[in-house]
Amino acid sequence: MPSVAGPLLVEALAGSRDHRDYTADAWMVHTRFATHGANNEKNAHPMRFGNITVMHNGVLSNDQMIRDYAENDEPSWHPEGSREAADMVGNETDSLAIAMMLNYTGSDNEGVDLAGRVLSGTMRIAWVDEREKVSDALSPRIHLWSNTSDLWFAETENGNVVWASEKYILEQAFGDFEPDDGGRKRGTILKKGSIFPAQVGAHYVIDYDFGLINLGLCGEISTDDKDAWK
Repeated sequence: MPSVAGPLLVEALAGSRDHRDYTADAWMVHTRFATHGANNEKNAHPMRFGNITVMHNGVLSNDQMIRDYAENDEPSWHPEGSREAADMVGNETDSLAIAMMLNYTGSDNEGVDLAGRVLSGTMRIAWVDEREKVSDALSPRIHLWSNTSDLWFAETENGNVVWASEKYILEQAFGDFEPDDGGRKRGTILKKGSIFPAQVGAHYVIDYDFGLINLGLCGEISTDDKDAWK
């Protein structure tokens, strides 16, 4: 995957909403079913808490426990006047708990393993961790983890890594389409045979030098997804 130039993905998609002109060659796009909270900008994905910007497909069952713990027992998670405190205001989603946990645990395998064991529910998540940003010109690498059977990867003809929580989304998004200029119908831009399912419970990163890397198993498989046990 090519190097990422331009603004930090966090800033482009979830942080600096006061300026909307930006360029980047890494994108996280999410369509929301809105299982928790209203359809508004604060609840939209990707969403930020502290150093973590995350998007989540699935439903958590213990997100309120995480919020209550942070609000009542761990004020250090969101000091008054901090960015973390501001990120909590108005966010009604269960997904915010994922960002809160990863902000606390970190994004290495040990942190992902702990977050994956504390959080309960179905999770197909992608996130960036601002603490991994090495320069203003480079975005942090993208992390992905799923405790269910629905996470798919593919590679485009020009070498980019793409992913989706459903196989058919990759096939439709990068399949045949009619150009807006009325020209010739284009075929798929995915490399033939490149679509494959993620290993359930594996922590992946999309590294801008080495492509997609499986860092190993973390967390626990969801008991709510019978297909994950096959």
